[in-house]
Amino acid sequence: MQLTIDDHSIEIQYKTQDTSKTVSSHTIQHDNYLNDNLHFQYKRNKDSIRCVVKPLTRLYIQKVILTFQVSPLDDIACFANGYQSWTYTGPFFKDSKKRKPWPQFVIANQENAANPPKGKRGIVQSDMVFVLGDSNSQNAYVFGQLPVHRQFHQFVSFEYNYRTKLLSIIWDVDRFCDAEEDYILDTVCIMQGNAWRILQTYAETIKQELSPTFNTTIRKGWCSWYYYYNTITKDEILLNAKYAKEHSIPFDFIQIDDGYQTTIGEWTTVKGSFTAAMRYIADTIKGYGFTPGIWYSPFIVSKDSRIYKENKSWILKDNNGKPVVAGFNPAWGGYYYTVDVSQPAVLSWIEDTINTLLYEWGYEYLKLDFMYAAALPGVRHNTTVSRYEALAQAVARIRKVSGNAFVLGCGMPLQAGIGYVDAMRIGPDVAPQWGRTFFDKLFNSDSGISTRSAICSSIYRSFMHNRFWVNDPDCLMIRQHKTKLNPEERQTLYNVITALGGMLVISDRLPDYSATEREMLLQAIALFDKAKDGDIYCNDVLRPLRSFYNAKGLGVLLNVDDTTCEATLEQEIINNYSKIFLIEKNTKIPAQTKNFDLIPHSSKLFLFEK
Repeated sequence: MQLTIDDHSIEIQYKTQDTSKTVSSHTIQHDNYLNDNLHFQYKRNKDSIRCVVKPLTRLYIQKVILTFQVSPLDDIACFANGYQSWTYTGPFFKDSKKRKPWPQFVIANQENAANPPKGKRGIVQSDMVFVLGDSNSQNAYVFGQLPVHRQFHQFVSFEYNYRTKLLSIIWDVDRFCDAEEDYILDTVCIMQGNAWRILQTYAETIKQELSPTFNTTIRKGWCSWYYYYNTITKDEILLNAKYAKEHSIPFDFIQIDDGYQTTIGEWTTVKGSFTAAMRYIADTIKGYGFTPGIWYSPFIVSKDSRIYKENKSWILKDNNGKPVVAGFNPAWGGYYYTVDVSQPAVLSWIEDTINTLLYEWGYEYLKLDFMYAAALPGVRHNTTVSRYEALAQAVARIRKVSGNAFVLGCGMPLQAGIGYVDAMRIGPDVAPQWGRTFFDKLFNSDSGISTRSAICSSIYRSFMHNRFWVNDPDCLMIRQHKTKLNPEERQTLYNVITALGGMLVISDRLPDYSATEREMLLQAIALFDKAKDGDIYCNDVLRPLRSFYNAKGLGVLLNVDDTTCEATLEQEIINNYSKIFLIEKNTKIPAQTKNFDLIPHSSKLFLFEK
């Protein structure tokens, strides 16, 4: 597929002291554009786009939008990468529509709040990287943001509904620029080839530029969240740790999730059985041979927290001076808010909290959650940093004070974690049910908790694994009780997480395991250890998801849809192996065919041997 990209227009949204303005230029040229306030330099060649904005007086620049005409016009599919960990990620076709959620707190919690979904059929919005190409051949073009990261990037409005298709690149500048300051917009690369292979090449390009380092030794563990949620106790944490020790389960860590703290924002004030016990819990976990981990959301506070009540100036405000809402959770007392991380006092408070969690209490694994909150639109104390830069500087500060601790990012805009987190959640929360929840349907959201969405996003984003960080596909639930997942759905979650080889985190009450369930856990660990760090190949970027392969010799055929389908082992893959084994019910069966009928939500796991 050959793609023609014709220069079309540039639009710059900015504010002077008196008013908001938009300056536009149609049929832009490869030279400088000048008006009374702005000087814009634009250069494009076949593999990159580079732009520089220079205000002639001090201006607040909101966005720079570069729009192109794209052809050919027919039979093009797209792949969109979500804004943060939880945001929907996957292919879009001619009749696809990204849902526009409501109310605003749902958008803040799940989407790019500065550029929320349009909710119109045929319009695709993608953050950081965007793919368009032929769904049959998988020949595609990738447009991607390159370092040094200064802004959020969004690729928007690839419109199927019109004869002239327009692709817009949005640089979300969101900051004041001084007079005569050359403000460099992040370079956009243009790559062509097989859709999956160029996504890998794109990730390799960023890896080579930033040289991120991350801990790859802490991979397998236990998390309290998906069984206990926020009703955990000291005794239950230690009971699970003791079980793992006594049954020789080779975990690396035991992690306490939400529920130990008195309220959101009061991270060092604990409740119930955790009172005066946090150091004892950490030491006991270490005594069992595991790394103690703890959940922490550094940027959000509830209205009941001391920070919100006594340090109102720390809270990020909107243009009307009202606190910016970061989300809503009835278990946390309703609305929760975000602190303004551009303030030195806020960063000092975060640093003090981490010092307590890590160095006073003794935890060595930090799960950082709801990280998007620091980058929500608002009026910041430091007007010279963009919302992206505010988040990135806060994450850098957290990384520095955390030292050698293992740091996992979650609910996080992805660019800001590269080089700072050891692992990153790359999908929404799994759940003890398959699809969208009642509330996600009510709020018209497709980025909420869902085992199906977690599986899909984790596969589609596996090109990031071992290039940016260790990928975290979220937790595996083996249990057959306290779940709405049917046997096929539990098996698919099991097959996908073990074969991806990123992180393997169990979230069941281990003492409730039957002998069969315990054996399934040990088998999952054995399969995971074989798959660990194998490069993933998925040829379904621009078509319905049916398979992926791990270079360490594993493959999964899967059907995430609600109707029966046929899935096929790729000939190119199986040609490299002399033996293929189908893993079913703890037995190895030689595969006699490469075509398999899959009922809804089911999968098959294969081992390949040379």
